[in-house]
This record gives sequence, structure tokens and C-alpha cells, in this order.
Amino acid sequence: MSVADGARLTPMMAQYWDVKKAHREAIVLFRMGDFYETFHDDAKIASRVLGVALTTRDRNSDHPTPLAGVPFHSIDTYVARLLRAGYKVAICEQIEDPALAKGLVKRAVTEVLTPGTASVPALLPERDAHYALCLAARGDETAAAPIGFAFLDFSTGEFGLGERRAAEACDIVARYAPGELFLPRACLATPLELELRRRFETLPISFLDDASFTTRIATDALTKHFGVLTLEGLGMADLPQGIAAGGALLDTGTRLKQARLQAVTRVQIVREADELVLDDDTLANLEIFRPLRGQDPGVTLVHHLDACQTAMGSRLLRTWLRGPARRPEVASARHAAVEWLVEQPETLEVLRTKLAGIGDMERLLGRIAADRATPRDLQAFAESCERLPEVALALTPATAPLLLELHGGLDPLSDLAEFIRTTLVEDPPAHLRDGGVIRNGASSELDELLAGTREAREWIASLQESERRATGIAKLKVGYNKIFGYYLEVPRGQAERVPAHYIGKQTLVNAQRFITPEMKEREQLVLRAETERVRIETEIFAALRQRLAAHAERVRQTTTSLAGLDVLASFASVARKRDYVRPRLTGGDRIFIRDGRHPVVELLLDAAFVPNDVDLSTSGAQILLITGPNMGGKSTYLRQVALIVLLAYAGSFVPAREAEIGAVDRIFTRVGASDNLARGQSTFLVEMTETAKILNTATSQSLVVLDEVGRGTSTHDGMSLAWAVLEYLHDRGPARPRTLFATHYHELTVLEESLTRLRNQTVEIKEMQDDILFLHRIRPGRADKSYGIQVAKLAGLPAAVIERAREILAEHERMEEALGHHAPATLPKEPPPRQLDLFAAGERRVAERLRQIEPGSLSAAAALDLLRELRGLV
Repeated sequence: MSVADGARLTPMMAQYWDVKKAHREAIVLFRMGDFYETFHDDAKIASRVLGVALTTRDRNSDHPTPLAGVPFHSIDTYVARLLRAGYKVAICEQIEDPALAKGLVKRAVTEVLTPGTASVPALLPERDAHYALCLAARGDETAAAPIGFAFLDFSTGEFGLGERRAAEACDIVARYAPGELFLPRACLATPLELELRRRFETLPISFLDDASFTTRIATDALTKHFGVLTLEGLGMADLPQGIAAGGALLDTGTRLKQARLQAVTRVQIVREADELVLDDDTLANLEIFRPLRGQDPGVTLVHHLDACQTAMGSRLLRTWLRGPARRPEVASARHAAVEWLVEQPETLEVLRTKLAGIGDMERLLGRIAADRATPRDLQAFAESCERLPEVALALTPATAPLLLELHGGLDPLSDLAEFIRTTLVEDPPAHLRDGGVIRNGASSELDELLAGTREAREWIASLQESERRATGIAKLKVGYNKIFGYYLEVPRGQAERVPAHYIGKQTLVNAQRFITPEMKEREQLVLRAETERVRIETEIFAALRQRLAAHAERVRQTTTSLAGLDVLASFASVARKRDYVRPRLTGGDRIFIRDGRHPVVELLLDAAFVPNDVDLSTSGAQILLITGPNMGGKSTYLRQVALIVLLAYAGSFVPAREAEIGAVDRIFTRVGASDNLARGQSTFLVEMTETAKILNTATSQSLVVLDEVGRGTSTHDGMSLAWAVLEYLHDRGPARPRTLFATHYHELTVLEESLTRLRNQTVEIKEMQDDILFLHRIRPGRADKSYGIQVAKLAGLPAAVIERAREILAEHERMEEALGHHAPATLPKEPPPRQLDLFAAGERRVAERLRQIEPGSLSAAAALDLLRELRGLV
């Protein structure tokens, strides 16, 4: 974008281009009176994204200027649309009163908004965080190399950092689901950038100068912000890459004029040892936050688990689900608090009722710290502060240690509420520009100003009656508009009664408007007072916001306690309503669940949910091999075990009759099958990539859930791979993770004879002639067939297809029987490279070829060629 050659710029457009040159990457919203205007290419983008008219300035000149504008009073809505579309926005304001300006009004950029750093209300999800995420990486590291990450929610001040392996970069992005990702400029066109763009197609990615990630600059940014000399006291000194990411993100926030960071009062250090890790695939496959298919949030875990009364609680709940506590003592402390609340139903309901009256104090604090809070925001903040003593009172009987800790963190903030109540009127207007925000007695200067204009206001207010009496014009009216100010309006038929000192101002169809010298004098007094009043009120209001922002850490402590109480109360409420139990976290290797249920599926079924047990341990039943027909409930069973473990470590009670959960460091899931065409990956490649990640990463403390490994390729190849994966998980790999392995290859059940820690499980069904009845129970045993035709019949395939399929199956089985091809009952512990007995199709091709051969006619060379051919047929 540039000025057209030969174009003569007006002073205003010259001013615009000075601003645009300094913000080339942003859409500049240029304030002109009651509108924000965009020009040239910015106007074309704004017209398309915002759906506003694209017009032309100086349309008759040789160089007309494309123009698109939006009204100033609804700017947040339009800015949110631009940010959602991935654009950066620079707000260029009039920084002096146009009425007082001499010549061109001065303008300057007051805010730079980006998709991840803006706290525009229309952009923010109410009950989820809105993170900016920064990765400190080169982009071409080895998989095991450390990279740093930092996240910051500019709307609340939540800030944290940590380190992970480079191979987990996408998992980090999936976990925080940021509104914007920041990378070093060195990552441009690297494998990391390309992979991130493939995996997260709509995610805005911005690049920062590499210098921002240097140790000196990053450390300076962190120490300066938190007011410390060194980083040792913040607990991050051993995380150089995390420091690089955190410092770069804070430095970026400081440079963005809108991103005032007073609400960032603490830093969360995220260590892998403290969290149960859920990778990108697990978050998706378990449908914790988003459905795998479609847009219905009703199939997600968080939809049914979130019974929080405040937005703060809902956001913390999502944090606990993204990163459940790995240390049993942390989760057990939450369980003890939930248990106390479950056993005290009256206290629980009182607490939840009191929490329901608390507003989103985190976001309000963020708006206060960023100088974006409105008068009504501060009123809402004061109302929430005034309800804090009621929340504290409701918790008085509590004995659980975590509840006592959170109760102790509830600062009543009564002094902050008092600041607001003694400064603002009881029912303030929505905006400062409307005036009338500051109450009488809050400012002597303001009180004197208003007293000085009171007589003029009263005179104008009484003018209509006095002029009606003086002129005898009964329908005379006093009016006001922004163009003419105050005026006297006289019906057209009463013109002969108008006094001589009336000065004509405007003629309408049915009336005439007049002013008088005295009216104009009083009007000027009132209008000057209004302008001065808004100036004084703005200064008082800004001082009030700064005073409140200075107490950000006190507010942060209270909001942290409120959010924690809300999540625990939500867990307790759900546990009481749905008959959840407290899990026992043992730190051992056993995962035992009696009568477990899927926390979402059980709520969506019309019929009663059939519960099931599971018993896993690294020394006993390490692998459960689950066979049975599709639609029998294998996938539900796998997911419910993973979800119960996740809930237990998040601190929730679980849907079961009894649950004993040993140590778990990660949950891995590989379920379903889908193409990723945008990444150029087939169903099978996606499946194998996910499986490889699990086999290369799982430890003996991991829980692995594998569903239908090998399904995306031929039966021959798929069964071979599934077989090999099971052997690897059992004893050929470096770890022995507890594993649930569902498969339609019922031939694999023979492995129970050779793999000592593998147990066969099957979905119980009832056969009825050509139909089957699903009982949805998982019991010890094996399936000897797949029941695919029966399932296809239930799915509604035409009868002719079903009948023909049965004929083909019968013929196939007769051929198998004639050739004597049956899967063996047992296999040697070290099976030969070729297990011909497993692959009937390959054997059949060999047999058919052999029948065509006359052995006596073969030469030695021909026999060798034949062997090569037969080997290729298997």
C-alpha cells in the first residue's frame, strides 16, 4: 500500500499516511468525528470483513481514495470481527477536543490490538480463557530438544511458562487453544511453522524479533515486570527456554499500547512432573472440549461437568481438565474438599447461591488494569466485592484443609468497594462521555462547576413556561439539537406573535425556530460547563481506576479463591446429582474401577447405561484385548476408563461404584479413523502416526487406549501391525504401559496364550437366529467372529445386500474349511516371520498357483522363479 504517484494529499490524509507508515501490518481505524474511517487497501478489507459499504473519497479526482467507515459507539463489535479474521488493528484517536483545536485535530495511535492480546468483550469467550501463546524455538530442533512456552490471558492477567520437548509443540498449542501464536522470526518457513499451519489452519501466527528471546532481554522483561532482582525467587531459573518465551511475551505486551499488564501479578510455573499430560489427540478423541464430529457441545465432557456459578470458576475448571494434577496429594486434597461439600448439602447450596451473585471479577480487574473499564464495570466490581462476606460466611463450618485455605484467601475488599461507592453515582451511565458519572461531594472542583451552572440550567428549564406566558403562544416549545443548540420553536400560524427580539434560526414546514441573545449566553455557559464536567469526571475516573489497579494482587488472590471454591462446589453438585464416588489415588500401578460409567454417554441415552469393570496393572493384567462386534460398546468402554482416570486426577468424583487409581503420568488415545486431507495424510497414515507417537513416548505409568489399530489398511497388513504393536507394548518396548486395546481382529485373541500379562475381554451379546442383541457388558473371554453382517443389517442396509453378503461369507468359510485354514489355538512365544496360518487369502493364492504347476516339467531355473513368484503371493 502506498500513496498513488502524483496524488496531492490534504493535511488530513498526510496525517493518515504518517500513522499508516508506522503501522503497516495493521488495519488503521482513523477517528473522524463520530466515525472510524479506513482508507485504501484497509477500506477494501474492512468492507469485506465487516460488511460495510465501500465508498470513494474525491471520486472525481484522478486518484480517488477508497473509504469505509464504522460508527464510533459500536467500535468494539467491529474490532472483534477484524481480530477474529486474523487482522491486527491500530486505533488512531483524536487526542484533542475538535472544538478547541487550531487547525487539524491532533491524532495518535492509542491502542494496537491483535487477535491474542486484545481484551475486547465481543472477542472473548465468556467461560473460557483467551490466551496469547509464545513458543521459544528455532523451528528445526530435534524431537527431544527443549523448547519454551508461555501463555498470557490479557483479559484476566493469567500468566505462566514452562518447557517441553520440541516434539510436543503441537500438543502445547492444542492445550491452550490460543487466540494468537507468537514465534521467533527464525521459525519462518521451518518445519515447525509448516506443521503448525497444517495442524491449526485458522490460528493467527505472528513473528517477533529474535532479539526478544535472548536471555538478557527476556530476563529484563520478567524482572522489571515483577519488580525483582533475579528470577530465582520466581521458581523459573532452571527453565532458560521458558524464560525466553515468557520474557518475549511480556515484552510484546508492554510494546502494544493497549496491553497494560498491571493485572499480571504472578507467574505460574508449568512443570511436566506436576501435570498429567494430555496430548492433542487425547484432548480431541475424548471430546473433552470439542466434539469430534459436528458442532454439538452437548457431547463434550466440559458441557456436562461445568456446573460453575461464575465465569471464573468455569475457566479454572477448563484449566484443571487441560492439565490434571499428576501428584496424588493435590488431587486428593480436592477430593477431600468435594467430599465435605457432598456431605453438607445445605452448606453446598448456600455457597452456590452466594457464588451466583459474584460477577466476573477477573475480567473486570483486567479491564481496570488496561484502562478500559466503564463506569458500569466499576459498579459491577463494587457489587461483587460487597457479596464476598456472604461467600465467606457460607464457608464458616468447613473443615477440609483446601476449603480452609481458599476461605482464608477471600479478602472482602471492602475498602475497594467503598472507593467506588463514594466516587460514582448510584446508577452511572454506560460511558464517561455521557457525563453525570461522579457523585456530589466526590470533587469540590466539580461541585463548584455544577453549582455555577445550576442557575443557567434552571433558567433554560423554566424558559418554555415563561415564554408561553410572555408571548401568549400556548404551543411554544424549547428544544435542543447538536447543530443549533437550544432553540424556541413556534407553530407556523403563530408567527405574528413572535417578539422582535427573537432571532430566526430555521424554517420548517409547520414551524419556525428562533433564538434569543440571552438564550445563547446561557447555552454557552451550560455547554462549556458540560465539556469541563466531562474533563474533570474523566480525570477523577482515571484516578479511581489507577487506585483500584494498584490493589491487583489482592484482587487476584480473592478471584483465585473464588474460582477454586466454585469448581469444587460444581464437582460436589455433579457428584450428588449423578451418584459419583470419591476415587482412591494410591500411587501404585493398579487401575481398578467397579461399575464404571461414561460421564457423557450415560446422560444422552434414553435407556439405562450398563456399567462395567476394569482391572489393569503393570504386573498383572497389563493389556486388556477387547473383541466383539461394532456397536457393542467397545469404544465407549475405552473412553470411559480414560475419562474416569482424567476426572480423578482433575479432582472430581467419578461415575463408578468404586475406583482405585494408581499413578498415571499421561493418557494416550488412538481411536477412530479419519483422513487429514489438508495435511496430505490418509486415514492409515494418521492412524500410524498417532500409534508411533504413543509407542515412542509412553512410560510404565501411562494409560494407553488403542481402538482398531490396523483398520485403515488391508486385513493382512492390519493384523500384522496390530499383532506387532501388542507384542511391543507387552515386552518388546522399553515400557509396559497399562493398555486397553480394542480390535475387530478376533484372531488376535490367541495371544493370551503367549503374552502372560494380556487378558482377553469381549463384549457380551445374545444371538437370536440371524440377529444379535447388544448387552453392552464387558466380560472375560474372546469373540470368535465379528458379526459384521448382523451389524450391517441393524444399520439398515438393503435386504438384498445382507442376503448376498451371507452367501459370500458362507462360500468363503467353506473354502477355508476345505483348505484346512484355521487360526491356531496357540502360537509359539517366538512366532516365525511368516504366520501363514493367519493369512488365508495369501495361502489361497499360493494353493491355486500350485494346482496349475506340473512339477516334473520344471527346470531348476524355473523352479527358482516359481519360488520367487509364490513368495510374492503371500
